[in-house]
Amino acid sequence: MVSQQPGIQCVRYSGGAVYVGTLEKGRREGRGVLKYSADGHDYCYLGEWHRDKRHGVGAMYVDNVTDYIGHWRHDREHGFGSRAFPDGAAFIGYFLHGDVAHGQYRTRAGACYVGAFRNNLFHGRGTLFEAGEMVHDGMWEDGERR
Repeated sequence: MVSQQPGIQCVRYSGGAVYVGTLEKGRREGRGVLKYSADGHDYCYLGEWHRDKRHGVGAMYVDNVTDYIGHWRHDREHGFGSRAFPDGAAFIGYFLHGDVAHGQYRTRAGACYVGAFRNNLFHGRGTLFEAGEMVHDGMWEDGERR
């Protein structure tokens, strides 16, 4: 159901999701917040929209914890951003169509990889540090040293 007031609108979807923000021709456009539940988790996206898709700068929260903050394109992480993983690891850098592409990945234990990725694995030129010491500086292929 769409509110008839100009400006900020509130939409309640049949599946229980709620959107509060700007609309254009019945689609999410501009800035807004979408809250919904799926797969036993609560999700909240706060940011920019274009043609009903996350597009621009925004933040995704899962179970009230920051999951991703950064740029979005066509409903996927794309451009500069940061992601916090459930295991305590974190990534900051560039995303390409939803996958990490190039940047710094740090584990909860303190290991750090700086470099390129493909399919969310170390791939291409990169450097791995463990306990403050360089372990490998060079090429990687599908997560393995070359």
